[in-house]
Amino acid sequence: MKLTKIWEADFDRYYDLVQQMPSENGFINDASGLDRNQLRDFVEEKKENSFGRNLKDGYVPDTKFIVENNDGEYVGFVNFRHYLNNFLRNGAGHIGYGIAPKYRGKGYATEALKLALQVAKERGITEAYLSVNKNNAASLAVQMKCGGYIHHEDELEYYTRIPLEEIVPWPNVKAILFDYDGTLGDRTRGAYDTYVEFLQTFGIAEQLHDETELECVLQHMMNWDQYGNFEKEFILQQLKDTYGLALDVDRLTEWWVDHLCMHEKLYPRTIETLDYLKGKYKLGMITNGFVESQNMKLDNVGIRDYFDTIVIGGQYNTAKPNKKLYQIALEQLGVQPDEAVFVGDSYMTDIIGAYRTGMRSIWLWHQDGRINSDGIKRINEIEDLMDIL
Repeated sequence: MKLTKIWEADFDRYYDLVQQMPSENGFINDASGLDRNQLRDFVEEKKENSFGRNLKDGYVPDTKFIVENNDGEYVGFVNFRHYLNNFLRNGAGHIGYGIAPKYRGKGYATEALKLALQVAKERGITEAYLSVNKNNAASLAVQMKCGGYIHHEDELEYYTRIPLEEIVPWPNVKAILFDYDGTLGDRTRGAYDTYVEFLQTFGIAEQLHDETELECVLQHMMNWDQYGNFEKEFILQQLKDTYGLALDVDRLTEWWVDHLCMHEKLYPRTIETLDYLKGKYKLGMITNGFVESQNMKLDNVGIRDYFDTIVIGGQYNTAKPNKKLYQIALEQLGVQPDEAVFVGDSYMTDIIGAYRTGMRSIWLWHQDGRINSDGIKRINEIEDLMDIL
């Protein structure tokens, strides 16, 4: 069996499954009654929500899955909430699931919940919260079979917990060090907004006269940018070769340093996570880049005071993964490599540099589609640190 995200599923089969799923015994089919066009909009909305975008007030990011059996049949749904707010912590919890009536009694609910618990493990969750209607003895049995226990109850519901094996232990940790761009700061959002301003400032937007053509240029530039890992000279050469637009690289580089920081944004819940960690560990930062531009970013987002040390590669004419930067930060924090954990989004700079220095690492990758098999812990959102540290 496997779980398939609803936006990656066969739409016609998904639509048929929606029609088969009743809302009962605490399970809510929130797509019930939608026609095909409405369901397509629903799928797109849920895809956005999964990345934490366009959330309604009081809602958290969640991912909706289809349960597919070994014969390729769509047999039910799983909903996984990435983290809990107070309402969910005292209510529905992390995971909801339901099996279509004609597929019940075949063990699919148990297997679906096991798959959902694996998703929770991969997110760093050490104990899954669930709930079950008191009239639904079969679902309670499923949760007990998966290692659950009743934590508390009210008149209508049992509120259960399922302990999950902690994937990576973190003993003797005294310090947490962070990358900045792509880890705490949402560089993708900031870079996109800066490229929008760039195309307007240098008159390129006026030359195109078409919103979609302009967006195509923007998306090309974001691809060429590669999270800031490619020089501006390369981007301008691509712009010239692809669109016949020629600009002075020195002028762009100077302009970019002055303007990127103005569009700087933190990922959601960064401040909450830093507040949580600040009282428990020493905090440090190691970031590549120019001293002036990185300092401007940190001042604009207002997080400098959280850190006991900030090491910028430009200060030392080098960059991660050079071990020198990690060693300087560790010395300033007064900790040994095995007493520190590094959190970063780039495997090729952040993670490998920390590894070569003798530190433990957590790879923060905000998007789906990348995996690793070397035992380095991976999380998808900065707030996942609160579940494991």
